[in-house]
Amino acid sequence: MQGQNFVHYIQSLTHENGSDLRIFCFRNQFVSTLASSEANDEGDNKTVPTDLTNESKTESENAKKPANKKTGIIVAGVICAIAIIAVVAFFVTKNSRDYAKAQELLNNRNYVEAEAIFAELGDYEDSAELVNECKYQEGNVAFTSENFEEALKIFEGIQDYNDSEDWVEKCNYELTVDGKFMRALSKGLMARWDKNDEYEENGEVGEDPDRYREFCQIELDQVEQFYDQTFDNTELQDDARQYIDYLKEAQEATKQYTVNYSAYSDKWGKVYANRTILLQKMISEYGLTVDEEHQDTLDDLMVDAEAVAANNKVKADVAEMCQSFEITVKKDEWGYKTFGLKMKNTTDLTFEYFYVDANVVDAKGSIITTGSGGNLESWKPGVEANADFWIDDQDVELDNYNVEFTPHYSSGSYYE
Repeated sequence: MQGQNFVHYIQSLTHENGSDLRIFCFRNQFVSTLASSEANDEGDNKTVPTDLTNESKTESENAKKPANKKTGIIVAGVICAIAIIAVVAFFVTKNSRDYAKAQELLNNRNYVEAEAIFAELGDYEDSAELVNECKYQEGNVAFTSENFEEALKIFEGIQDYNDSEDWVEKCNYELTVDGKFMRALSKGLMARWDKNDEYEENGEVGEDPDRYREFCQIELDQVEQFYDQTFDNTELQDDARQYIDYLKEAQEATKQYTVNYSAYSDKWGKVYANRTILLQKMISEYGLTVDEEHQDTLDDLMVDAEAVAANNKVKADVAEMCQSFEITVKKDEWGYKTFGLKMKNTTDLTFEYFYVDANVVDAKGSIITTGSGGNLESWKPGVEANADFWIDDQDVELDNYNVEFTPHYSSGSYYE
């Protein structure tokens, strides 16, 4: 049956059977399909009726919808897969990122924050070890800030880490009277030197008893409170009290500056020497330190201490030598006695000149009379010498009294 005849047949069926919807739908679908088929078979360019064309477009669009839907599902699946991978990757690399962040905080000295992150990481890499490192650094910060109780608590919690056990001992020491005094001594010295620098910057240099008293008071403000306190180290306790006494003696010496300069100079010089020697002991035996800014000043002071110590040794050696001197009677004529002084140089010094003055004293230390001995020159070690000796009161029997010699000498840079 030809296509068009079939169409007319269907149309006739429609008229005969009324508006049967099912037949109508079948007709439209069949007509559309048939028209398309005939167009393809005949290869002609005849125009398809409008109603058939619209029906064809609708059917084409409906055919495309399943394909588009399938493509959408695939795209959505890919996006979900990427999201899942991203989430998984985020959680998988979280420890690595946290570890790197904690490392950066540690390097930037944010120890508390770094410790918290390393603690959360647990056994990841060396996090457990780095928790202790953070605590160790926190302890050092507390110690430097003189928060010794906090530092002690931290180091006690990690005693097996690094040298924390040593830091526990240091903290305990700093909390004692001994440690507190040593810190106060250090602070007093640095404050004294700062004040001296301030005066020098203002052009105020040279001897000034008022400034010297102020310098001593700056130190006393720090250390005087320890005078009656009980130390663990009794030797340090004695030395601390002696140091405080030296500062007070130095202040007293300044009062003689305008009254008796010679007395002031002698007293101030001796106190300075003794204080310097004691400071040297504070460094070598008790661990006295100052900050880096003041280290050069302390070093210079220790050079002075070495010189003072050497000079004191010379004085001690000379004093010991004088005790071995013997006074002899050379002549006793017409009520006038001529004395001699027998000496031996028991020191390791060569004296450019050497002579003595003497006081003849009784058992109570009262001076009965005075005397003096002749001068020696180029007196070398080990050499015996005899010199004349004069006494003011010829009637005094020297055997009944003690003779105290006061030496006067020059040997290189040493002199008295």
